[in-house]
Amino acid sequence: MATREEYLEKVKAQLDNLNAELNTLEAKLSEKTGPARERAAAELAKVRQGYDKTKGKLDELREAGADSYDSVRGEVEHVWKAFKSSVNYFKSQI
Repeated sequence: MATREEYLEKVKAQLDNLNAELNTLEAKLSEKTGPARERAAAELAKVRQGYDKTKGKLDELREAGADSYDSVRGEVEHVWKAFKSSVNYFKSQI
């Protein structure tokens, strides 16, 4: 099992990678026009909210004490999976 720091670094690296991928997808968004662009921009805003939520939970986990670490880690796993799914969905729409 990974240590606390190893786990935090692993999730942060994955989060950074998906954020970079989002930046690339956002550039593709500029190629769309009209209603398709509006829908994609709205979806991107939702995905960015997921990024913010995941990053916030990761920060919360970094600050969590030993008594709440496991609980917060479960929350991180949940928001991470939701964020990853939303990125994949957004990717399929672009």
